[in-house]
Amino acid sequence: MGKIRIGTFNCENMFARYKFLNNSWEGTHYVDFIRPTVAEGLVTFGPGRDDTPVPTEISRQQRKNTAAVVLANKPDILAVQEVENLPTMRLFNSDFLKHHFAYSVLIEGNDQMRLIDVGLYSNYPFLNIRTHMFETTKFPGNKDESNIFSRDCLEVEVNVDGSIVTFFVNHFKAQDKFTKRGKNPSKDVLKRKIQAERVTEIVEESMKGDKNARYVVLGDLNCPPPSDGGTELSSLYETQALVSVEESTDGDTWTHFFADPKTVSKMDHILISPALAKNNKKAKLIIERGGLSPKCKQYKGERFANVTDETEASDHCGVFLDLDI
Repeated sequence: MGKIRIGTFNCENMFARYKFLNNSWEGTHYVDFIRPTVAEGLVTFGPGRDDTPVPTEISRQQRKNTAAVVLANKPDILAVQEVENLPTMRLFNSDFLKHHFAYSVLIEGNDQMRLIDVGLYSNYPFLNIRTHMFETTKFPGNKDESNIFSRDCLEVEVNVDGSIVTFFVNHFKAQDKFTKRGKNPSKDVLKRKIQAERVTEIVEESMKGDKNARYVVLGDLNCPPPSDGGTELSSLYETQALVSVEESTDGDTWTHFFADPKTVSKMDHILISPALAKNNKKAKLIIERGGLSPKCKQYKGERFANVTDETEASDHCGVFLDLDI
């Protein structure tokens, strides 16, 4: 079986809007209103740390820089986060990724405030697709049940040259400015803990008894690994059903830049099944930092052309991994 390159990327700005928001009705055809656009100056909602959306303008140059992260690494399969909808994924693939991917999938999830979702690009065909967005539980301190996943845990079977590889794409609850772990953890920590535990259960239930199962849990988990203090991810890192890939090709493992304060941490994770781990004992993460803002002084390497403080590709790095299937 051959080698493929997979990856995960919180694109931050994969948004589009429909032309009826900009156009006059007079002399315009119906198709002009239903076709999405990625024109200059679109406004989306960035993350407010107190769950208040912050209007953020997105330029075409930002999208080009986001695409550069992907095109420079040429993944065969890519999990994406902070995507508006499936038409936007397709539009981004055609207009900015030069039709790099043959397939794309996204199911609208639970984020009703920022309207961001998780999706999967692939050059291999999809088989079964399963959503977990409707699963609910009662979180500590809440009176009623609510959705477990902030967006979704999108489960997609991919046919890689006759072998089934299942991807679990995630974007966990964001940290807030009052994030606190320890004896009395904050609500965001408790929510990520339950999300991690449920993903662990899903993997263990789905792949039970199949020692040769090939699957990957990946995405923006909005939390460092347990070794760096992210105790809420312990279930994912301690289960025998998953093996975390932690080493990187350049020795640094951080994947995200906080502009305020100017700190870095590992937010984006790839964990693989024991069968994949057995075949990829020397696999290391490829962490693409060339799209980060120049404000990120922790990165000393080269950036893509036209990346400025205002046109960063994302505040996340693209994270890629070569696997023998």
